[in-house]
Amino acid sequence: MEATWSDWAAENLERGCDKDELVSIMVDKGFSSDDAQALLAETSVATTHAGPQAEPSGPDNGLFLPTALTLCDTDVELYGVDGLLNDAECAHLVALIRQHLRASTTTEEGVSEFRTSRTCELGALNDPLVAEIDRRLCAYLGIDPALGEPLEGQWYDVGQEFKAHTDYFDPGSPGYAEHVGQRGQRSWTVMVYLNTTRKGGATRFPHLDLDVSPQAGSALLWNNRRADGSLNEQTIHHGTPVESGFKAILTKWFRCAEPVVTFSKETNVYLPPLTRSGFVNTRTPKALQQRLLDFYQQGRDATSEESIPEFINSSNGDAPSVLIELSDELRVEVHQELQPILEAWIGDYLEATWVYGIREYRRGSTLKCHRDRHETHVASAILNIDQEVSQDWPLQIEDHHYRRHEVILAPGDMVLYEGARLLHGRETPLDGERFANVFVHFRLAGNKVGKV
Repeated sequence: MEATWSDWAAENLERGCDKDELVSIMVDKGFSSDDAQALLAETSVATTHAGPQAEPSGPDNGLFLPTALTLCDTDVELYGVDGLLNDAECAHLVALIRQHLRASTTTEEGVSEFRTSRTCELGALNDPLVAEIDRRLCAYLGIDPALGEPLEGQWYDVGQEFKAHTDYFDPGSPGYAEHVGQRGQRSWTVMVYLNTTRKGGATRFPHLDLDVSPQAGSALLWNNRRADGSLNEQTIHHGTPVESGFKAILTKWFRCAEPVVTFSKETNVYLPPLTRSGFVNTRTPKALQQRLLDFYQQGRDATSEESIPEFINSSNGDAPSVLIELSDELRVEVHQELQPILEAWIGDYLEATWVYGIREYRRGSTLKCHRDRHETHVASAILNIDQEVSQDWPLQIEDHHYRRHEVILAPGDMVLYEGARLLHGRETPLDGERFANVFVHFRLAGNKVGKV
């Protein structure tokens, strides 16, 4: 009953695979039916070999904004986020907004001196990046996209401003019922600065005595309501006049017909981020890489086919992957060599949990995008041991701001990543004969998961 089979059983049971199918696979690999069923039964009731684990959980109201800073300690929920968009994304949006401007209006006065900026209906432009950013903002907050208004862009030239106002609709204003309608009152606002304004243009919250200067890619997020759902007049804010250059911003408003907003995120997303971006591409220690490569080349005749339905698949109908078991001695060596590297990266102590064998993906293989087990896969590494490919086979991974990346690993490369928290996989079919890698996993020392 090697540890790898326990790992395999735990992963497949967690993904909801049929137990009879798992027993059949194990029997095909040499298990007796009784032993296979016993292993599945033991795995079902066991937590992990590392002991009981706490479930990650968010605040009582479900709101969890990783990487955000609290900007107000009164009864206003107001947060700042650095780097929500990158420089290339900001530049693209600035150029797009500039080409599609109209005079800004207010719901009560239309075009007036109260709001002298110009507006762009970004959500109506059918731009792929706009749609992608919209998806990311919804995911970051954890609010159903159906509750969101289309993205808007605003442009302020020198002297232009938006005088002190609230984003929610004033219940005493003309047309209030029409504005609120079936979609409800505005709840959350997300405002992203798309350039660093040369001078002026700060967002001022007069009741909070707070001024925020525009910095490209940074964002403000606030709840226009209080915890009981009532409108919060302290969210009044002033887009102050630009004094030099221009100011471009992106705005996303959410609606809610209920008093309190419902937030929804996967359990693993409530794990606190451990690093700035969530992953980094680096090199495997040379001596360790060579030992794994030698082991792989000597053991390629002793592979066993894998079958993890709906997780590892093949576009051509063949077995998508095979596994070469590592010796116990080599598993320990892998953990010992990589543990200080991952501890340096995340800035905390770790405990070793799993090292899988060398998985060799075959032509046409895909790996479903997923999050790993939060009990044991908090800080992880993928080591590229060897490959024979016609084209690079990217690892798709999202960062803490839900931005999607493609990471290319050559033999001798490894990616360190927060596997339990970040969505990752290989959804592009492998164009090549083989791609061999090793997965290595750790958890935080002292069982530190728990509540955010």
